[in-house]
Amino acid sequence: MTKTISVTKRMLAMLLAVLMMFSGMAVSASAGAATPSDPAPVPTSVPAPTLTKSDADKTITVKLPEVEGYDVKILVEPSASYVDLNNGNWLYVNLTPGQKYTFKAYIIKPNNEPLYSPEKAETIKDKHTTPSAPVATKVTSTTITAAKVTDCQYKLVRVSDQKVIYNWGDTVVFEKLAANTAYLLSIRKKATSTKYASDPVSITVKTLKAGDAKAVGKPVLVDKTNTTIIVKCAEGDEDKNIEFSIDKGKTWQHSGEFKNLKPNTIYGVIARRTYDSALQDPNPSSAILEIRTNSKERFSASLTKCKFTLAEGRVYANEFIEVTVTGDGPADLYLAEYGDTRYIPYSVKIDDNEFELENGKGEIVPGSNNANKEIQATVVYTVERYVGGGEWREMGTIESKQTIEVGPNKNIFTVIGEFFVSVFNVLFDTIPDLILSTGGLWEKGLALLFGMFSDLGGGTSTK
Repeated sequence: MTKTISVTKRMLAMLLAVLMMFSGMAVSASAGAATPSDPAPVPTSVPAPTLTKSDADKTITVKLPEVEGYDVKILVEPSASYVDLNNGNWLYVNLTPGQKYTFKAYIIKPNNEPLYSPEKAETIKDKHTTPSAPVATKVTSTTITAAKVTDCQYKLVRVSDQKVIYNWGDTVVFEKLAANTAYLLSIRKKATSTKYASDPVSITVKTLKAGDAKAVGKPVLVDKTNTTIIVKCAEGDEDKNIEFSIDKGKTWQHSGEFKNLKPNTIYGVIARRTYDSALQDPNPSSAILEIRTNSKERFSASLTKCKFTLAEGRVYANEFIEVTVTGDGPADLYLAEYGDTRYIPYSVKIDDNEFELENGKGEIVPGSNNANKEIQATVVYTVERYVGGGEWREMGTIESKQTIEVGPNKNIFTVIGEFFVSVFNVLFDTIPDLILSTGGLWEKGLALLFGMFSDLGGGTSTK
């Protein structure tokens, strides 16, 4: 009996334990049902995704934002291939250069409506097309100037040591360079928001040699008229190849003669040594020679305007006779202009004898061996040229021939004959016209008488 009770107690205890266990589970379940957990609140906005672009790889990495209690998704337009990198990162690959891609993050709200983030966009840049090779428009010993091309940038590298002198930039005038040195000039298209810089294209440019350190001398005036100027190089520069300019160096010529100029106009002439423009800087110019062209055509003396006059009386072989010689030149020497010429009588030559003139006057004697002949007397003129500043420069001599009829040697009979001729002239000038008008007897008689005396001396009177 006791044993039965004991077993029964043991069974009751086990039953009670089982009941207590199920009772606890029920209480716990009841408590959970009575106080359920609260759902996450519905967000009013979604943050935008973060984009990281790689133009070189043509990829965009997208990092999604976190929204508590919701699974965040991504929308891309246009669609593109992607790789899930986990941790909310997506890698979009094989994107098209120049194409704009738009990204939006979003969640699905409890009512099954999507809630989108603000847009984020990126465009994969494409490489610009390589431009044409650069063009050096001007090269000196210290500068290189490149042609400006829109949306391009330039770079200059010294070839000898590959030193970058000018890095990529907008500069097209490269200064302070070394003479006679090779440089690599490069050009490329600039990077933009949609394209990155093009591949560069380059050319080699060599700076010129420097010009001469010393200028040649100022040119020298040789001649000028109202429309021409002629110059030559300065003394000491004759062995150099010289060129001249009359328009301040705009144009140059090897000849020192300038034509078709304006009268009475000042011109400035400069000179320099010639050079090879493809290899060397221009040589320095000389000082300016200012020259005024003449106001009129120059006066050129002429022999046809010169006069040779013998004194009154017969030319005898053995007697001196006065001569007067006039030259030719500007009427007013104070108004002479550069290049005007004049002839000044210097002497008269007969055979080997030369008779000098003073102020165009002098005495000559034909010589006994020239009696009763026509002889040639040579008049010598000094040629002078006006060179400005009141100065006349002797340019040599010029000669003209004059014919003279020479009578016999003069003696007592010719003297007597000349006496009576002079008496006749006096009488002829003083006898009243009434006497002379009576048939001319007086005149004929006197002429016959004096002719006889004249014939005693021989020859005919000439001038």
